[in-house]
Amino acid sequence: MNSANRLVAAVSAASFAFCLMSLPSQAKDFEIRRSVKTGEAAELLQHSSMRGECESKVPKIKILDEPRNGGAAIKEGERKFEKGAGNFAKCDGKTGVGARVVYTPKSGFEGADKFRYEVTFDNGNVNVYSVSLRIGKQDPAGWAKPK
Repeated sequence: MNSANRLVAAVSAASFAFCLMSLPSQAKDFEIRRSVKTGEAAELLQHSSMRGECESKVPKIKILDEPRNGGAAIKEGERKFEKGAGNFAKCDGKTGVGARVVYTPKSGFEGADKFRYEVTFDNGNVNVYSVSLRIGKQDPAGWAKPK
């Protein structure tokens, strides 16, 4: 292969790699199960986009399916990083920014509820969370308390 053909092949390979990097990633689905006390707001999860050395950004969060027996809200603000994994492990004990997903059951409601939401992180990754809730019953087997 002559040098002109090698150059064309190299440019083509680089262009193909750039196109692959530019494509949005596939959404990852997660199922979350929580027990919530009757009449009390419960913080379910926190989300942050991590960049560099513990620099965080608030990801974009959108409620896809509203809960029928309560309300879901997104609250942005400071968060303390604890018990992290991956990029977050090096940031334990530090403070950054993030978004909290908070669920509040309707007054007096006991029973089941569910909703779905989507998180788009700074790097383009998208996660979809399907949240199943038991309101009023605490800690049944396999159900975690909210934080």
